Amino acid sequence: MSFGVACSSDPPASKDCQTSKLVIGVQGQPGLTGIVASYRATTTVDGVQRSQTLSSVTDPTPLFPREIEVPANGAKRVQFQLDAFNTPAVNAKPDPADPKPVLTRIVDAPFLCDDTKLVRVRLEAQCLVSGFVGAFGPTCTAPQSCVGGRCIDGTLLPQDLEPYASNWADDAPDACKPPGGGRAEVILGTGQTDFHTLPDGPIQLEKGPQGGHHLWVALRMKNLKQAGSRTIITGVQPDTGLTVPETSFVFTFDRDEGGYCKLFGLRYQLDNGGAPVASFLGKPLDVTIEVRDSAGASGKATARIPIADTVIVPAGL
Repeated sequence: MSFGVACSSDPPASKDCQTSKLVIGVQGQPGLTGIVASYRATTTVDGVQRSQTLSSVTDPTPLFPREIEVPANGAKRVQFQLDAFNTPAVNAKPDPADPKPVLTRIVDAPFLCDDTKLVRVRLEAQCLVSGFVGAFGPTCTAPQSCVGGRCIDGTLLPQDLEPYASNWADDAPDACKPPGGGRAEVILGTGQTDFHTLPDGPIQLEKGPQGGHHLWVALRMKNLKQAGSRTIITGVQPDTGLTVPETSFVFTFDRDEGGYCKLFGLRYQLDNGGAPVASFLGKPLDVTIEVRDSAGASGKATARIPIADTVIVPAGL
């Protein structure tokens, strides 16, 4: 087994880095159930092999997700190799009698001083190697291994690491929620076919095909999950206390510029709680939009929107 050398951007080894550690988080695609029955994890720290462990379906704990903790003890980098097998009858240490791995993942990651970071190792069905029935993954040569169906170098830089959190298995990063992205941010806007910032003046309600009257609501957000997030809109008239019933959506966000993602074309009907549309015309409305993602993170924004005293009636209604 061989690995690449450390990068010049590695943090310096120091006695002050004794408390640093990496958590290797091993995950598997649902499609691997019934195929991967065991895997051998080998950790090598600064070129010296430190541990070799075998996880199997015969263990009392599930194969996925699994955490493997690697303390730094003053070291600079950890090299991690996972070899997965389609049988539980594998030795903890390599043996000539062992079957060939059905897939292999290799990563080479830095320790960061006095910090705990997460390294995700996700096993994917498209990386099952040739020679196994139904496999179509490539055969890679270390230090490369298969990710997304192709061979890549597993060397990671400090910025590639995620802050460790106990719910990491349910909070994978995506296009709208990158690793270490920071706090959630939500910006309220308007728009039927795209996101637009709120205008300075009043916004007209539009009559809908079922007879109700709605605002077109849009939003931009970052550091919340792209898919599966719940978007909730509420409103209250600041002078009278009149409220608009909550409306919620579960739509996938589109990527937008500046690291943001956006959602638009949300119909927010004001007169669906019994109050007539005339109660809202010519008056301000405090609208709050909140996004809650599947990992428990959330962000919200509130804006006071002056409602115009006239209504848009589309042609044909």
